[in-house]
Order: sequence, then structure tokens, then C-alpha cells
Amino acid sequence: MFKLLPLIVCSIFISNISTATTIPDSLMVANQLIVIDDDGKKRILQKYLSLTKSTKFYHEYLSQINQSIFNINGILSKYKLHTDLKYVAALESHMNPNAVSRSGAKGVWQFKHDTAKELGLIYENSDKRGCVTASTHAVAQYFMHHLNYLEDDYLKVILAHHLGLQGTINYMKSQRVEKLNKINKNTHTYLIHYLAHYMALNKYFD
Repeated sequence: MFKLLPLIVCSIFISNISTATTIPDSLMVANQLIVIDDDGKKRILQKYLSLTKSTKFYHEYLSQINQSIFNINGILSKYKLHTDLKYVAALESHMNPNAVSRSGAKGVWQFKHDTAKELGLIYENSDKRGCVTASTHAVAQYFMHHLNYLEDDYLKVILAHHLGLQGTINYMKSQRVEKLNKINKNTHTYLIHYLAHYMALNKYFD
């Protein structure tokens, strides 16, 4: 269940967050144990501090997340997907349904045109990428498809949202790894950033 903390209360914690935070040796993400070495900790901390060191920015970030996260969490649960996947949307867009990237990706999940069309979000003159409900139903199917091919490994699925299915397979071959749960200097930046967002939000929206 979510921790429903009013943002005024959140601000009490935010004021000292950058000085109080240490990156742990391990984390449980989507029921998977992640082990983090010193290099991995430094990389996660750098991104984490970019999200939290400004009280004003962090307050606005939490406020934006709060507008979409409950809907996203509920839909992921309906598909029996682990709800830690919601932090992918935080990484992609800060859960802003109006977000548009330089490459034309849109919505909380930042779908590009071709992928959105394939998933039924774009048809005729309609583009549903900006609809949190429609795009989350679509991404849930996308995640389920990837889970089937990636041995139910959520870390691989998270990376596949960025690299695609084949791109993730190719990346793992290039790194000569079978798992992604050891976070170090070679870990893909997308996973580093995901973990930073996870840590910045999970204390409030677990």
C-alpha cells in the first residue's frame, strides 16, 4: 500500500535528504536482490542527488508523481506485474502525461510513434500516448511480452524498455553476463538512473 504523505509533510524529510542518504550494499527490486559495489554506489548517488538536492525541485517532482502513480500502480497490479515497474515511468517522464522528448516520444511511458501504433495507442487521427490509463494498459502488455522472452527477469525487462528486446539481449552478450543484478562501473546507465529514481520515490510510494 502507498504511504500517503501530504507534500507538506514530505518537505520535512526533503530538507536534509542529500546529506543523510547513503546507497546500501543491496536492494530488493521487484523481488530480486541487487548487489551494489562501491563504483555502483557512486554512480547511483550522483543521479540520486540530482533529483533530491534541490528542495523545490524534489517537492515538484513528488507532486507530479503523486498525480499519476496510483492509476499506474493499479493497472500494473491488474496484469499481475510487479509494481516496481512504475518507477520506469518516473525515469522516463517524471510521470508527466504531457512529456514530449526531442525524438518525439510522448506520455508517461515515452512511447515513440511506431511502438505506440503497434500497441494500438495511435489509430486514425487519435494519439492516446498522453492518456495515463490507455498508455499504462499498453505498456503492461509490452512488459508481459518481454517477461516471456527474458526469463521473468524484471531488471532485463526494465532495460528492454529503453533498448528494446533484441538490444537488451545484445547488451548482455557484449557484457558477457546472464544477470543484471550486480551493479558496478559497467552497469548500463539506464539501470543506474532507474535505481536512483527508485530510491528517491520508494520511501513515499512503496
